[in-house]
Amino acid sequence: MKIALVIDNFSPFKGGGESYAVHFAKELLQHGHEVHIFTRFWDTPFSPRLLTFHRVPTFKGSELFRVLSFGYYCQRLLKEHSFDIIQGFGKGCWHMDVYRPGGGVHRAYLQQNLLSMEKPYYRFYQQLLRATFLKDLILLTIEKYQYKPDGIKRIIVNSQLVKGHIAEFYQYP
Repeated sequence: MKIALVIDNFSPFKGGGESYAVHFAKELLQHGHEVHIFTRFWDTPFSPRLLTFHRVPTFKGSELFRVLSFGYYCQRLLKEHSFDIIQGFGKGCWHMDVYRPGGGVHRAYLQQNLLSMEKPYYRFYQQLLRATFLKDLILLTIEKYQYKPDGIKRIIVNSQLVKGHIAEFYQYP
């Protein structure tokens, strides 16, 4: 099969999701699949001949602009090819067959952040203030789009907590 893996940073040295993606790519190669990596950065022990890397350009600056530009340019690059499966990791991929949300659900993070505030009036103030944060509004919009049941065939979660958040906040089956 011809498989695309979409991840912002493809490195076993970066974090859990990134390390998982590198090991997953290794397994796919060992099973004879053709693996393409769409990423902004890679640092792997793999020979460049084994994987096909596609550098996704991104805007420098804030995380928000990096996420948006990565998603936009990634979709353009993916359309230039034909894949049997596209698997996304994180918020960088908007159209995919399989999704692994390594960092969890942003909506749950925001809710937990509010619940951690002891004083109700401060919690209310923060909730009003957060409603104006462009970064959160855009990340929530991307997340809502990613969890549309008709858009993704499978979601791979790394915990029951994340599974519960996806079901609760986005009614994903």
